[in-house]
Amino acid sequence: MKFKRTLLITLICILSLSIPTFASNKEKSPIFMGKVLEITKDDKDNSVRVKAKGYVKGCSVYEEELVLIVTKDTEIIVSKCGNEEKHEEVCVGDLIFAKLDKAMTKSIPPQVVAKKIQISKVNK
Repeated sequence: MKFKRTLLITLICILSLSIPTFASNKEKSPIFMGKVLEITKDDKDNSVRVKAKGYVKGCSVYEEELVLIVTKDTEIIVSKCGNEEKHEEVCVGDLIFAKLDKAMTKSIPPQVVAKKIQISKVNK
C-alpha cells in the first residue's frame, strides 16, 4: 500500500513538471519579406490583397509568391529609421516585411492573412 502511494505521488510530480514544458513549446508564426507585385482592394470584405514575391521563413526558408490579405486587424508597423515618413499605404514595387498567420491556403499562389506588416518605400 505504501509503495502504491509513493508511486502515485511520484507520477503526479513528474506529470506536473512536464506539463509546463509541453505548454511553453508554442509554434511561432511565419514571416515574409518580399517585393509587391500587385494590389487588389476588396470593398466587399474591406480588405486589401497584396500579391508579393519573396521569402517565407517558417521551419525553413523558401522562395514563394504569396497573396497577403491585409484587414482592419492587421497592424501597420512604422519604420523609425532616419527621416523616413510614416507609410500606411502599400504600392507596387514597395518592399514589405510581414508576420503571417499560421493558416495558409494551398492555392497557387497561397493566400495568408498578415498579422503585422511593415512597408518600405524603394528610393527611385
